[in-house]
Formats: sequence, C-alpha cells, structure tokens
Amino acid sequence: MEKKPIKILGLCMILLSVLAQARDLGTVNGCKVEYYANCANADLSNQDLSFIDVADADFSGVNFENSDLGGTTLRGTDLTGANMKNVDLMGADLVGSDFGKTDLSNANMIGADLSGAYLAHANLAGASLFQADLSSVDFQFANLTGADLRNTKVSDITWNQTICMDGHLSDDHVNGDCFEPLQEGKGAGHTDTAAPAPASTPPTTQ
Repeated sequence: MEKKPIKILGLCMILLSVLAQARDLGTVNGCKVEYYANCANADLSNQDLSFIDVADADFSGVNFENSDLGGTTLRGTDLTGANMKNVDLMGADLVGSDFGKTDLSNANMIGADLSGAYLAHANLAGASLFQADLSSVDFQFANLTGADLRNTKVSDITWNQTICMDGHLSDDHVNGDCFEPLQEGKGAGHTDTAAPAPASTPPTTQ
C-alpha cells in the first residue's frame, strides 16, 4: 500500500510543474529571468524565483543565497560556482544541470529531480535531499556531510573521494559507496569537512 505522505508529495510536484509554466518575473537586478537567460555572476539573493522556467540558462557564479526556487525548472542550467546557500529547491526540475563547485549547503532539495546532474566538488553539507531523484548523479569530491538522503531514488551514482553523510570518505565505505557501511578498520572520520559529522547513524535509502 502506498504511503500517504509520498502520494501527497507526488501530487504537489505535478502542481508545481503546472505553476512553473505560467509565471514570468521579467528583469531582477539586471538579470532577465527567462528561458536561456544569460545572468552569469548576477545577484539574485533573497528573491522569490519560485515556479518559473529558466531551463538551459547561464547562472554560473550567481548569488542565490536565501532565495526561493521551489518548483522552478532549471533543467540543463549552468550553475557552476554559484552561491546557493539556504536556497529552497523543493520539487525543482534540476535534470542534467551543472552544479560543479556550487555551494548548496543547507539547501532544501526535497523531492527535486537531480537525475543526470553534475555535482562534482559541490558543497551539500546539511542539505535535505529527502525523496530526491539522484539517478546518474556525479558526486565526485562533493561534500555531503550531514545531508539527508533518505528515501532517495539512486542508481548509477558516481562516487570518488566524496565526503559522505557520516563525515567519512566514500572510498572508506564498502564498494566506495556512501550508502554502504564502513570498511573494517576505517573508524576515524574525515577531518577536513565543511560541517561536523552528524551524531546519528547515516541515513539509508529505502
């Protein structure tokens, strides 16, 4: 029997997708927020950018800190080096987007579709990816310290020197996978992290 919270979340994602097709923000701080936008290094912090379609845009180096991008379509978008601390990306379409070296610490990415996204060297410390789609995501050298990856959809993830949810490197886990238990003798956590390791047992997928 399907769990009610998961069913409700699915309906919310459909509603967010419909709303994203209708909202037009025009120009924000010199950036014309639209499909294929070219807004590299713009300041879009503390903005309501929810429910819009900005697929295939260039947002490299943009400051999105504390902004609301819930339900927004960012499919195929260049977000390399962007500041996305504390952003709300709940239910966002992030398929195939480039988050290389992006700071996503404490971001809300619940239910987001990150399939095929590039997150190498990204900082996701403390981020919530509960029920997110992480199929074919590249997490090489990323920081997932304290991140919530419960109930995520996972397949074909690329791990390499990734700082896992428990503060250990992915290479210290069985099969080099952050969801697997630590290898025997790998008891000391990785010390060079952007956030302290959580005290509780690392979250696992279902």
